[in-house]
Amino acid sequence: FMQSRLPIDVDLLRLAERDAFMQGECALADMPRLASMLVNAEGFAYAEFQFSRQNRLRLIEGCIKATLLISCQRCLEPLELVVELDFKLGIVTNEEQADRLPEDVEPCLIDVEADKKVRLANLIEDEIILAIPIVPKHDTDCMPFENEGGGIETNETKKPKKNSKNKEIKQIKKE
Repeated sequence: FMQSRLPIDVDLLRLAERDAFMQGECALADMPRLASMLVNAEGFAYAEFQFSRQNRLRLIEGCIKATLLISCQRCLEPLELVVELDFKLGIVTNEEQADRLPEDVEPCLIDVEADKKVRLANLIEDEIILAIPIVPKHDTDCMPFENEGGGIETNETKKPKKNSKNKEIKQIKKE
């Protein structure tokens, strides 16, 4: 079934004042930082937002669900990662307000000077990126990636080698 698309730019403070509720989807392709981490950026993230105010606090609570196709860091084959997360954000306009938030509330900093509107895709993107494991890998014991001549070298497989070579070079220079 088709979900409605979320609006692109929203005024978070105004939505909190109105206790607004919003749900819908956002294309993964509209989240460039996330898309660059994926094998393929087709598909959508589904999100629900409940905006509210408690005394002087402006809150956004909700959940995000997305199925991501990401590279397994062990075998480099595509890995389907299902992300389901809940979030609780406090809308703040400066660091002092952020420091005063309750323990269970993450700050959502908005720049009142520039524009009150915030891209919902950025908010969803930040939450999803935080939920991705640092080293995503299959649950099962997939075969580690062997790089023997014909293999594909990725940045991941190159990095450790380059660092060890650099250390050797530095040591040679010192002598």
